[in-house]
Amino acid sequence: MNKLPLALNDANQAIKLDPTWSKAYRRKASVLEAQKELDKAKGVFEESLKVALAGLKASPEQKKKGRGRDQEVDRSYR
Repeated sequence: MNKLPLALNDANQAIKLDPTWSKAYRRKASVLEAQKELDKAKGVFEESLKVALAGLKASPEQKKKGRGRDQEVDRSYR
C-alpha cells in the first residue's frame, strides 16, 4: 500500500495547525521528493528554511512553547 498520500495529508494538516513548525514543512517536502515532485519539494524545503530562520529569531517564550510541541508530536508518531 502506498502511504505517501496519507503522509502528505498529515504534513499538510500539521502545517495548517501550526505554520511556524518547520519540521512539518520538511516532512511535506520529503513526501513530495518521494513522489518525484522535485520542483514542489524544492519550494517546500525552501519554505521550511524560512520558517526555521524565523524561529531562530523567536522570543525565549515562543521557543519554549515550540520545544514542548515537538516532543508531543514526536511521541504521536511512535
